[in-house]
Amino acid sequence: MADPPPGVEIICRDRASAYAESARRSAPDALEVTDWFHLRQSLGRAVETCVAAHRDCLRSSSHGGTLPETTRREFGRPQD
Repeated sequence: MADPPPGVEIICRDRASAYAESARRSAPDALEVTDWFHLRQSLGRAVETCVAAHRDCLRSSSHGGTLPETTRREFGRPQD
């Protein structure tokens, strides 16, 4: 990453450690944000992991539209 122009306030980057280090060195006061591609990619992975973990709950229609008792106790309220 080349030296940014003076006054850089925001750096949009992916999560690679080389980019992070370069951003910290070249513009230490700049706000670092993730780019949209990697943000959506991370969100997609998190959703896939959650769906896979609850696949049996999602397939089952025996609970009549409410969460199983164990889930209600864990999160406090059914709508959580």
